Amino acid sequence: MEREQSGFLEYYDQYFKKVYGFVYRRVLSRETAEDLTSEIFIKALKKWPGREMVSGAWIFMIARNLVIDYYRTKKETTDIETVFDLAGPINHLVDVANRQSVEKIKTAMGYLSARQRQIVMMRLWDELSYKEIAELLEQSEASVKMTCLRSLKTLRSYLPEKDFIALVIGLIILN
Repeated sequence: MEREQSGFLEYYDQYFKKVYGFVYRRVLSRETAEDLTSEIFIKALKKWPGREMVSGAWIFMIARNLVIDYYRTKKETTDIETVFDLAGPINHLVDVANRQSVEKIKTAMGYLSARQRQIVMMRLWDELSYKEIAELLEQSEASVKMTCLRSLKTLRSYLPEKDFIALVIGLIILN
């Protein structure tokens, strides 16, 4: 049992920041993201099958389901597929140019379908592999790659080159 828990602690250390970011960008509240992230890892510990049997997509599947449950129980009607945030928690040190770039990127992301946004966010901000995204969305890896590439092509057509490059390689301070 202790060996299994130590494997879980390594898994927790490896995925905590990514899971928190994944949740935060979907609920847009630091407190809610912290609470849900705690719940996610508690559920994961209860179901922990052992490190050698767990992929990265496993924890994101738990996270995705818990975020969906969160929105189901929430009184207001918000379409979870339309919720996304690129800038992360407010950082007053982010300069005006970066904030303008973030606004341009948000506008451009609005031209994508919910599925396209979801895949781009998982790939660029959540740093999931195509394989992990495919497992999470129950789609083929080839389909996820194609959707991501087409989405990036669409974003490129709506963004100035410097903002598109910043989007893809993460030059903009998003946290």
